[in-house]
Amino acid sequence: MAERVRRVLNILSVDVEEFYHAFFLNRPPSLKAFRAHLGVKTILDLMEEAGARATFFMVGEVAEALPELVDALREDQEVGFHTRFHTRLWDMSPAQLREELRWFRRLVGDYIGFRAPMFSLVRKTAWALRELERAGLKYDSSLVPAYMGVYGVVGAPTRPYKPSEDLVGESEEARIWEFPLLVLDAGGVRLPCGGGVYLRALPLRLVRLAIRMANKKGSPAVVYVHPWETERACQVLEKIPLPYALILGMFKSGGVMLRKLRALLSEFKFVGFRDFMEEEGLL
Repeated sequence: MAERVRRVLNILSVDVEEFYHAFFLNRPPSLKAFRAHLGVKTILDLMEEAGARATFFMVGEVAEALPELVDALREDQEVGFHTRFHTRLWDMSPAQLREELRWFRRLVGDYIGFRAPMFSLVRKTAWALRELERAGLKYDSSLVPAYMGVYGVVGAPTRPYKPSEDLVGESEEARIWEFPLLVLDAGGVRLPCGGGVYLRALPLRLVRLAIRMANKKGSPAVVYVHPWETERACQVLEKIPLPYALILGMFKSGGVMLRKLRALLSEFKFVGFRDFMEEEGLL
């Protein structure tokens, strides 16, 4: 049996969105359906088996369509915001983000955390952190500390920190904490492995290694999953017409993600962002 790591808390989050919110889909009307609750149920069952907790970043239109899911999550888990329509930060204005933050609070009540779609917090969208601060939020998890083409911030810390204006340095004046996504540092090359296609495709041993390396430094590993990555949620893909079925074909391996998530939950201790911040005295 693998050695258990319990000394450092790790952070699990779920981006509660539908499969058509993927950045390469333009949400055709024929695909618009709200099925996130199916995948969330599967994930919650796995979490219960392991005694884990998580933060659920909800796309606003999903939360609006599934109010019973919001209520259920708020009973035992933490709910955060993932923009109203899964809009990337570089496609928003400060005023639009400001209004969406207010709208979500009116919809679900108080919340303290945010994640931008497609990890779109980069240098040109760093203004978003000031809007989060003004809205009273306490943390953000929208940054990948590696170069990934259109997103990612080279040189950013890999541990939780209070970011400066350029996102690379730290600022004691900042009133918000940034929680970067887990990366594997291999000889100076950083490889994201905390979620998405990276977690689906990479061997589990590399993900375990990245978590252990982060924990050895006293830092939490930030990991995320999507409801549509579960087997049950992916069954809907069989009804999708081409070309969307081809584009989304790789999501049909939901069983792979479930096996990986079950293994990680059994080996490492996972909590939500609020849980972690309360435990570490950051709130």
